Amino acid sequence: MSVNLELRKRLILNDVDIDASKLSSIGAIDVSYSKHDLSTAVTTLVVLNDRLELIYSHSSTINDLTTPYIPGFLAFRELEYLKKEVDLLRETKSHLMPDIWLVDGNGILHRNGFGLASHFGVACDLVTIGVSKNPYIFDCSELSKRSAKNQYKILMKTLKNVGDYFYISHPIDKTILGVGLKTTLESTNPIFVSIGHKCSLNTAIAITLKCCKYRIPEPIRFADSISRRHLI
Repeated sequence: MSVNLELRKRLILNDVDIDASKLSSIGAIDVSYSKHDLSTAVTTLVVLNDRLELIYSHSSTINDLTTPYIPGFLAFRELEYLKKEVDLLRETKSHLMPDIWLVDGNGILHRNGFGLASHFGVACDLVTIGVSKNPYIFDCSELSKRSAKNQYKILMKTLKNVGDYFYISHPIDKTILGVGLKTTLESTNPIFVSIGHKCSLNTAIAITLKCCKYRIPEPIRFADSISRRHLI
């Protein structure tokens, strides 16, 4: 399995028709998996208005999930189902299409420079931001994992105020790929924000902060909560 090179060629890393100060709606999409049946999952798409109020949600159950999870290739497992939800929204409620989408996953903060948020954005022609709860580890060896986690812990201690962040760079060419961002005073751990598609890093940071009442941005919190409720 390899990254879709044709799609990656279409990746845009700057702002296209997006202004952090003029958002009317924000979307998010999430897939939650059953703990009891690995072939069952629920996909939930949500749209929030500029006051972070839920104005639309739709969930679909997947009963025949067969593609295994392979680290670094989450898009190959989920993209088909995410795209179905977006297509349904476009066909039935096109007036609710969000200005931007927050995706629970990485964008260019990825070993291939093309994580789920970027793959989803390009495939569906959407403005996207990657938001991950966990730091991205480039090297899978145990020694490198420990070293990277220790480095993240040191960087996390530098974040004091809401909006503080540290840059995350590619381990070889040192290209800036994302940030660890402190979203609330109460949260001890940052979230990890990266460009998805058609959005600059500065805009991604500004929009993510606008969406946070708690550590995790509200659109992603809504999508995750609703999808998990459908699994019960």
